[in-house]
Amino acid sequence: MKIKTIKFDDVKQIKVLNVGDVHYGNPCCDRKAFKEAIDYIKLEKDCYWISTGDLLEVAIKDSLSDVYKSLNLYDEIKDIVDLLEPIKHKCLGIVGSNHHYRVERKIGLNLDALLCEFLQIPYLGIIGYLRIIVGNIGYFIALHHGYGAGRTKGSKVNKLENFGNVAKGFDIYMMGHVHFFDFFIDKDLIIDKKHNKVVNCISYYITTSHFLNYRDSYGERLLLDSSPKGCAMITLFGGNSVKNKKVKVDFFNLDA
Repeated sequence: MKIKTIKFDDVKQIKVLNVGDVHYGNPCCDRKAFKEAIDYIKLEKDCYWISTGDLLEVAIKDSLSDVYKSLNLYDEIKDIVDLLEPIKHKCLGIVGSNHHYRVERKIGLNLDALLCEFLQIPYLGIIGYLRIIVGNIGYFIALHHGYGAGRTKGSKVNKLENFGNVAKGFDIYMMGHVHFFDFFIDKDLIIDKKHNKVVNCISYYITTSHFLNYRDSYGERLLLDSSPKGCAMITLFGGNSVKNKKVKVDFFNLDA
């Protein structure tokens, strides 16, 4: 599998927001908050974005979404393409997601790939692999939408941790789906086959949040925890040596 490499020269650091789980066509989507995130990315110097999916709601017959209250799919796609147009050049890539997969499962149309074609942004597949080079420091990032259900914070974090068992040795693992921001740091011993030694691998595991208001949502109906709207945001620092490698994890809060 190829890893997409993106290089940033002559910068001290970059920020990357995970604009995931927007569910734009959902009647509970906070479109004002979505626009605020777009404006921040547009105006902030050296700020970029990825998405772990579910930009769209995709309310279709036989889905769990409310097909009567949600936007029809044509308007939903048109709106989100128009909104993302000003920041398409700042997108590092998106991955496939379960709400979008509803259409592919029914008629074979990959909505994630279609959105990327409309916007001319990178589609990274179901699991996305990135190498972001800031100065002379490379950061390896693995992206996946997420899967399954779970009410407790522990069950959500367990799925994130399992990602590291599937794709080993990455600096950063990012997921969505659970509508809950959290992160933890882990350390593993891995083989450096090139230099015939065992080295420490520090990994950051991060879930992003969402853009849905709680009132009248399916979360309220199912008595799920309410969590703040927003995006996971990472800062990747540059430098001349791997010793300068540094990651900072923040929450871009849109629930204020």
